[in-house]
Parts: sequence; C-alpha cells; structure tokens
Amino acid sequence: MKQEIINRIISVIKDTIEKSDIVLDKDSDLTASGIDSLQVVRIMIAIEQEFNLELDESALFEVSTVNDLAKLIEKKSSTFA
Repeated sequence: MKQEIINRIISVIKDTIEKSDIVLDKDSDLTASGIDSLQVVRIMIAIEQEFNLELDESALFEVSTVNDLAKLIEKKSSTFA
C-alpha cells in the first residue's frame, strides 16, 4: 500500500511542477530537489485532489520528504476509513 502511495505522490509532483526528468524516491527532500515554496503549495493542493482528502495548512511544514508525505496521507486516509 505505502509503495503505491509513494508512486502516486511522485507522479503528482512531476505533473505539478512539470519536470518529468526530476529524480525522486521516498527519501527525496522536496526542497533539496529544487521545489520552491509555491510549488509545494501547488503539490499539496494536487495531493488533496489525487487522494480525495483535506490537509491542514500546517501539513506544509510537517513534511520534508516524499516518505513524510506518504505517512501523512496514510494517517489522514485511516482517519476516514
């Protein structure tokens, strides 16, 4: 399940920032990958749409890696399960 979430997150990130050549994995640091704060906001909105959930604004500051984002999505998804 988690790997599926990570793959979907990576796909959303690449689509959102329109950089298909960016190399991301579960340990990729979003800001170190050249993703700026405006792109992070756009990514979070796209993640909400992709996973049909609502993230708190504080979530922007809680995640730094793809894996952190996957954990947050799993946590939010289990809340609604």
